[in-house]
Amino acid sequence: FGTLYSGRALEFDGVTDYVVNDLANFRSSDSLGTISAWVKFDVVNVYQTIFSSGDFGSGNYWIQFYLDNSGILSVSQKANDTIDRLYYNSALSADTWYHVVLTSSGSAYSMFIDGSEVTLTVGTGANNGDWFADTSNRDNLTIGAIKYNSTISNYTNGKLTNVQVWDKAWS
Repeated sequence: FGTLYSGRALEFDGVTDYVVNDLANFRSSDSLGTISAWVKFDVVNVYQTIFSSGDFGSGNYWIQFYLDNSGILSVSQKANDTIDRLYYNSALSADTWYHVVLTSSGSAYSMFIDGSEVTLTVGTGANNGDWFADTSNRDNLTIGAIKYNSTISNYTNGKLTNVQVWDKAWS
């Protein structure tokens, strides 16, 4: 687990800290929704997960909201098919608080940073908005790392707070 920071946020060490609930089929009936969080990364040159839900027994099923190793806010989703990866083209800065939001309308993803919608680029796959209902075989939800394929990786190095998941696509 991360360390409580100033009574408001969890602080993650980038090495071993994460929060997990080993819960099968988290929100498996949700075909659209929103993930929102306040984030402050200590570094932005390594992969760091904000929120994920995956299949610990395989590398075939997951959804992940994360920062890539270039500081780019991204979403990846796989359901035993081609990985859908979308990202915002501008890097976030270290030591800065951001309110980040990922939504799915059920047919497309959108991202917001500090209340403003940002343009997404498709890296692989498509922007089809695949959400929890489209990603079967998941057996956990994790904050601050991704737990899938018999590993835990992409640990957050920084602070996360107010991580929330809804069954509505908020704007």
